[in-house]
Amino acid sequence: MSNEPSQVGPLHGHEPLPEARNPSAAQPGTSDGPGSPPDAQARRPAGWRLLRFLVALTAAGGAALLLAGCSRSKAELSAIPPTPPEVPVRQVAEQAVPDRLEFTGQTASAHQVDFRARVGGYVVNVPYTEGQFVAADTLLFEIDSRPFAAVLARAEAEVTRTKAAARLARQELERAERLAQQDAIALEELERRRTDLETAGAALASAVAQKEAAALDMEFTRVKAPVSGRVGRALVKPGNLISGGDANGTLLTTLVTVDPLHVLFTVDEPAHRRLSALRAAGETIRAEVRLGDDPGSMDGTLDYLAPALDARSGTGQARLVVNNTDGRLSPGLFARITVIAQSDQPRVLVPETALGALQGSRYVLVVGEDNTLVHRPVLLGERRGSERIITHGLSTGESIVVNGLQRVRPGMSVQPVEVALASN
Repeated sequence: MSNEPSQVGPLHGHEPLPEARNPSAAQPGTSDGPGSPPDAQARRPAGWRLLRFLVALTAAGGAALLLAGCSRSKAELSAIPPTPPEVPVRQVAEQAVPDRLEFTGQTASAHQVDFRARVGGYVVNVPYTEGQFVAADTLLFEIDSRPFAAVLARAEAEVTRTKAAARLARQELERAERLAQQDAIALEELERRRTDLETAGAALASAVAQKEAAALDMEFTRVKAPVSGRVGRALVKPGNLISGGDANGTLLTTLVTVDPLHVLFTVDEPAHRRLSALRAAGETIRAEVRLGDDPGSMDGTLDYLAPALDARSGTGQARLVVNNTDGRLSPGLFARITVIAQSDQPRVLVPETALGALQGSRYVLVVGEDNTLVHRPVLLGERRGSERIITHGLSTGESIVVNGLQRVRPGMSVQPVEVALASN
């Protein structure tokens, strides 16, 4: 081995480098730089200068490689296609659901009576309790009957008088006929007596009719309920003078029947066609009726469907009959109606979130070939909870986007993610 002293450093008892012994010797300038004294540069070992050269060379090469890599990454990134977004999809399938039609309507009385005075006079008695249920033939109003009793008595007297006149005319005719058989009376007198009998008969018939009219007026002074139902408030109190007449008579009160109760609603043209077909087939059309926020429902049956639609609106009226034996329902209530047109039928249902709207029409996004989205217009049926029945536009087995339509568009490539069918 060489006996030359080691220049590695102060390790293992060797003598340190000159710079280590006198640090101030390297302060005037950078190591090996032009500012270093010549004697300091001469004293540096050759290994140290080689090490510094290799470090500088490595740094320069790394910077060059970094610049080249940055310039290549921009081009490479622009050439890489973006990753298709993930979208939730569901496969279209048919479900067995009843064919239901949803409507809104109002309850109505099956029989409503407006009481108007048939004869004029002073009201003397209103014996019923306002707003209560009354039975048929219950007295509601009583009008002063004394003037009508007098008219009736005069009519009865007139009937008696005309009966006597008719009887006398018949006796005169019979006497004349016996004399005519003996040629003891002129033919003109015989004809006159026959005419007198006919005149007396007509007068009797007129008197009888006047008596019946007077009896009716006498009866009209007692206003009674023609049917059982709930009667409204009295619009006329005792002591008031009222006028009589069929149409212009004073309105006294109103009575409505409450059992059964009708529910009136309006149907459009497609619903009218379906209900008409079911009625023509002889099927009983049932319905469920809900009132306001009442969670319960009542059963009803369709008993009337307008024979023709309104040409301007394209709608017609329909009517349900609902039992109201407990009397808790009243006419004029808002009702939600669900008509069960048919039993369970296979139907295509999609979530409401899968439906988009464009220029007044509804559509879905179908996942086509190569996972590309396709715009598909659809026709909607009734609502089933959070889903809607699709009557046209979709087939079983197709996959549709069920959420996030605002983040995708037709023609876009996507990554379908199958989601489970939500219970309705």
